Amino acid sequence: MDLEELSKFIDEKLVSLINKTDSKGVTSENPIEEKLLEIVAPLKIYKRIPRRVMETFILELCSVCYLSLEKMSQLLQRDPKKLRDNFITPLCRQGMLERKYPEPNHPKQEYKTSES
Repeated sequence: MDLEELSKFIDEKLVSLINKTDSKGVTSENPIEEKLLEIVAPLKIYKRIPRRVMETFILELCSVCYLSLEKMSQLLQRDPKKLRDNFITPLCRQGMLERKYPEPNHPKQEYKTSES
């Protein structure tokens, strides 16, 4: 299964899980924040997530808007250093994520899914 097929599969599962999830405890006035929370809602039922699945969640989140490492780690409930080392940096090298600023260590660095 390639990444595109996996993404479609996960999208279908996400919609199914989101429709079953009771979101009473999560309220947000910001539609972007609501969308981000909607994307990560299914993660709450898993302790360990396969690498490809986590990459798909990251790419889906970063397709909504530029996100900082801190925001991603908060949404995904993962350690920022491990998230950067294991996912963000490799996805940037593969050209799947792009940085907002050319310097990798920029203090306000944010990421989004590449257009190409």
